[in-house]
Amino acid sequence: MKIVYGAILISTLGLAACQSTPNPNQPQLQTQKIYHAPAQIFDFDLGNSALRGKLQLKQSCDVIGTSLDIRDQLSQQVRIDTFNLRNNPQFNLTAQSSLKHIAEQLLSLYQQKYKANLLGAPQYYKTTQNEVVVGRLQIGQQPIDIAIQTAYDYAYVITLNSPLQQSNPQNTQQQLQILLKSLYIPGSKITSSKATGSTSDLPIAFDLSNHDANARRNWQKTYCL
Repeated sequence: MKIVYGAILISTLGLAACQSTPNPNQPQLQTQKIYHAPAQIFDFDLGNSALRGKLQLKQSCDVIGTSLDIRDQLSQQVRIDTFNLRNNPQFNLTAQSSLKHIAEQLLSLYQQKYKANLLGAPQYYKTTQNEVVVGRLQIGQQPIDIAIQTAYDYAYVITLNSPLQQSNPQNTQQQLQILLKSLYIPGSKITSSKATGSTSDLPIAFDLSNHDANARRNWQKTYCL
């Protein structure tokens, strides 16, 4: 799986603080920075110990969900996808669907999308905040580790492609756990004047049973900041 990355200005992504340019031969831990996803869907700590050196970020957003691609100085690739579960016709899922049912459909989606095979049976475990499904996909000779959880009206999928950990699944699982702990749900409350119509502190999801093109476009203009 190859992802094309483009550098994005820190101010555009709403990240806090600044970072000096690291020595390319000595990748370092990130200083404290927080990425704020659209629509209060999540915050993500870019200063976690799984990422090294200068980061390149790419994001996308629509009523279906959001994506954040991250590539660090050691060529590790992390992707965070969110899927709107509010009457989503693509999966026939709702926020009340079981995690097992949601994970089965999402794992099937990723296998089809990347022409990948699922290695072994996915594992289910509980964290202090949530239940998580973890698995490993094989794309050619390249393993991709994946974690799936749900909260409110969204499913959250983290994928990790780390050339440092490919031959060591146990270390990769530890890296996934670090990434999961760096994901905060819900995200920070929107303060933009464009979004004053919502007073909720929870992730904001469009009802996908509404097929009105103007309503969808307006939602995206408001929340895909």
